[in-house]
Amino acid sequence: MKIKFCCCQNDDDPGGTIDIVELPPDRADDVSDLGDIDDNILEDTIPNDVPGSLEVHGGRCNEEVTVQRKKKPKKEKPISRWKRERASFNISSQGEEECEQRRMTMIERVKDKRPVEIFEMFFTDDLVNHIVQQSVSYATQNNRHQFTLSSDCFKKILGFLLLTAYHSLPQEQMYWSEEEDIDILEL
Repeated sequence: MKIKFCCCQNDDDPGGTIDIVELPPDRADDVSDLGDIDDNILEDTIPNDVPGSLEVHGGRCNEEVTVQRKKKPKKEKPISRWKRERASFNISSQGEEECEQRRMTMIERVKDKRPVEIFEMFFTDDLVNHIVQQSVSYATQNNRHQFTLSSDCFKKILGFLLLTAYHSLPQEQMYWSEEEDIDILEL
């Protein structure tokens, strides 16, 4: 886009008004008016670009200045430099005694717990709340502002996913079936 600034001094224009003139595009295939714009929207937004030339006429100078829009420099992609090296596999520096002690400590922590309690040791309420918060944030960022999720609802969804992974059936509707021959576990 070419922008031309023309400043003219007029004795009859003491206020120094500025006129902006949009000239038609140089080529006929440039579209100057888009047909899909809603004329009822009254916003004070300035278009980023117009397909023709734009002239600004104002007072207080006798100079004519032409400005060409600068092209943005292309961003260079970083070039990776790979080199072949031998892999080194370090064996743990812990001795056999220390590993056995850690194993016994873990056995003591979980020996009288049910499987659900062991699962909840690692999948804490803080982790559930964080997943819920991030899920709602993700939905909001993707224009799903009506999306809501609670911790209880998330736990039910997670439980259903674990059940369907463990006890697979040929059709999804069979998980809600009450027929005896399908053999659904009651939860």
